[in-house]
Amino acid sequence: MNASAPARRFDNGNIALRVAARVGEVDWSLMFFDGYDTSPAFDVPIHLTLAAPGGDGTTLGVAETQVRPAYRRFQAIGTDFALALGRFTVRGEGSWRFRKPYPMDLADVADRVLVDPGKRRALLAGETIVEPAFARRDSLAWGLGVDTIFSGALSILEVYQLVLLHNDQPLLVQNVDTRVTANVTRSFLRDRLEAQIIGLWGIESSYELARATLSYDVMDGMELRLGLLGVWGRTRSLIGQYKRNSELFAGVRYYF
Repeated sequence: MNASAPARRFDNGNIALRVAARVGEVDWSLMFFDGYDTSPAFDVPIHLTLAAPGGDGTTLGVAETQVRPAYRRFQAIGTDFALALGRFTVRGEGSWRFRKPYPMDLADVADRVLVDPGKRRALLAGETIVEPAFARRDSLAWGLGVDTIFSGALSILEVYQLVLLHNDQPLLVQNVDTRVTANVTRSFLRDRLEAQIIGLWGIESSYELARATLSYDVMDGMELRLGLLGVWGRTRSLIGQYKRNSELFAGVRYYF
């Protein structure tokens, strides 16, 4: 189900400020953000349709549910840096996020309704209730990455960690979620053919992702792409919920 985006008014805009500088060999910056979250958050409207009572006095009910986008604002402050050390480039970032929405398993939404007498009465009275499929939490996120060129291949290794603060319910993101990502890219045939391998491992949440892609520039404005994507992990995790989406894909891109 689609939901109307926030009205195009000045008070619905995003605000971002960034101050950057260089001290010695280190590039660094400070930033502030106040605006809408670009990651998905959803509301779940629920309506109960009741059939006529049966001969034994029981009544059959069918719950009709929808998932619609929810637009929520949050604020963040952060910093980042980059430093060249010989053949390596080291990058780091960190941010504090205030009241950011994080998704929950949709099965938890149903459980929350069933244990609430007031919501059950509203459904039995024919009302439609709207349950958020997310929780807003303060969080701390940081990441550290190193990249270098080895034998003509650009190699990147990154560690990213998210820490939820004062969380009292299960979400698709663990209270501590650490991810390790590796990315190796190499060009051939005078940069017309590019090969890329990406791997991601979620340590606490137990999910993995791997993607291999070949891209070939047939001519200016046309690119052929062939790839393989694999997703594994726990269903109740941000990446593992898509484990049935492993695929072999091919495409043609034309641009002008």
